[in-house]
Amino acid sequence: MSNPYSPFYPVDWPSVPFHEGEVRIQKITGVHERVMAFAPRIIRPYMPEQHVEFYSNQPFIVAAARDNQGNMWATLLMHHEGKVGFVTSPDPTTLKIDARPFPGDAVQDAFQPGIPADIGLLGIEFETKRRNRVNGVVTMDTNDGSLNFQVTQSFGNCPQYIKPRNWWITKSDSTHGTPNESIENICKHSYASELTSNQISILKSAETIFVATGYRAEGKDVRYGNDAGHRGGPAGFLIVKDSKTLILPEFSGNNSFNSLGNIIMDPRMGISIPLFETGGMIQLSGLAELDMDMKRAGETYPGALRIVTFRITHVNNIPSGTFPVRFNVPESNEERQLQVTKIVQESANVKSFYLSPQTSDERKGLWEFSAGQHLPISLRTARGELLRTYSLSGAPQDSEKYFRISVKREEYGQASSYLHDQVQIGDILQVSKPAGDFKIDVTNLGERTAVLLSSGVGVTPILSMLHHFVERGSSNQHAIWIYGARDGSHHPFRDEVETLKNKAHNKGTIKLSSHIVYSRPTTHDTESRNYDTKGRIGVELIKNLVPDITRAEFFMCGPGAMTATLEDELISLDVPASAIHFETF
Repeated sequence: MSNPYSPFYPVDWPSVPFHEGEVRIQKITGVHERVMAFAPRIIRPYMPEQHVEFYSNQPFIVAAARDNQGNMWATLLMHHEGKVGFVTSPDPTTLKIDARPFPGDAVQDAFQPGIPADIGLLGIEFETKRRNRVNGVVTMDTNDGSLNFQVTQSFGNCPQYIKPRNWWITKSDSTHGTPNESIENICKHSYASELTSNQISILKSAETIFVATGYRAEGKDVRYGNDAGHRGGPAGFLIVKDSKTLILPEFSGNNSFNSLGNIIMDPRMGISIPLFETGGMIQLSGLAELDMDMKRAGETYPGALRIVTFRITHVNNIPSGTFPVRFNVPESNEERQLQVTKIVQESANVKSFYLSPQTSDERKGLWEFSAGQHLPISLRTARGELLRTYSLSGAPQDSEKYFRISVKREEYGQASSYLHDQVQIGDILQVSKPAGDFKIDVTNLGERTAVLLSSGVGVTPILSMLHHFVERGSSNQHAIWIYGARDGSHHPFRDEVETLKNKAHNKGTIKLSSHIVYSRPTTHDTESRNYDTKGRIGVELIKNLVPDITRAEFFMCGPGAMTATLEDELISLDVPASAIHFETF
């Protein structure tokens, strides 16, 4: 049995999936070896089935492209009537995009029949705070004017800094050119070279922007091309220095440094500010300069690790009414101020925070949520607002009384350090409605074995799923809990899981078995028999624990390297890709 995706790996697929600029910044910041431990397995030349499905469900995608003069721009692609499903995928390496840039877009003439062009795509789902990136080459179809996209690199992104929004479709005031319209008949641009006072006001209040960068050297290399990115934060995070200069703070991320790596090799950059509620957009193109000094960055904007100075050369205004897909911020009833009522130290580096309605809150209960979803949180610190999402680790049935999030202290994590060091019982935290499509419903599983698999702090959404299973499962269902930790001191919720196992046994609701793996057990762990296996979770272990692996449903959360490796290995054992559900951190 072979991995069905293996034909999509080119013979010359690089062992290091980053170009020179990305590697340079990774080494300067001291993260290259750490990133290389997982990146080669999560940056792929094809799209996993989850990503294919994700793009097909979006009303728009973000694109990074160059105009005919080589200027970089970020734009939005969507069907001219706003239809969902305008992106389809005939195979894991191809997307067919039934859309073209709208008239007036800075890149409206960037794609021409039969001529390949670099493009970076970003799919972003505001309501679930999920996003995925894929880079490649696009050509316009000579028959219908659609765009044929060939994947070079595909990878997921974390949900940080994404503000939840709702969307709807309205009639666009703009008419799309017909597929046969000649390029000479499409209007030409007349760009401004600086921002107007009204545009400056819009930029100062922006909470979401899209960024386009790219780098291409001589020769063919899948590491070359364009990257489309998202940046978000509270109003004012995009600093307007003057009518021709912006300052963009850079925060902690996945340490791949795709955009910043592009900038130090090619300073051309695009920034777009969407006018969500009116269907317009401000597009900027210019030159970027990266400042790596952490002290200056922190003084410029609280919490920033680096700053990018963006000098505007071109301003393009896409008027309101152009785009048929519109967005708004959820109503206030989708935001709550909850009180911290309990804090529990779960392990050496994980704390749980119980959040309940305030006594003065007339809405006594909380929102319902599905096991596996996350909770968006706004932390208002002395150094500024921090937007984060944390998986809900508690039982869904307890949401009437409280939410529980469990947070690992990260070495350079501003939010996790603030929660661990500053937040106390009685404090108030601002939260939004739970979201996310990594979830489970036992009623849809039938008699398929559920494998609940996690490592480290990835235990949090999986633990919520276990609670759901024990509460809602039936006697003919089997769940297998597999968890990996460094050692006993870094093993949270051990007693809680044992209690759930006993509860399942006494109630007779489901058959529940477990297996614990420690990578570096201590002598005390061995003497106390705190674990079952030494090492790391791998497919051979799973084969030994799961009776019929092809009839199991897998739910896993952990480091990107773990989930990507296990996904590939499970598929190679004929597990359907549709039966593998995962989330990374």
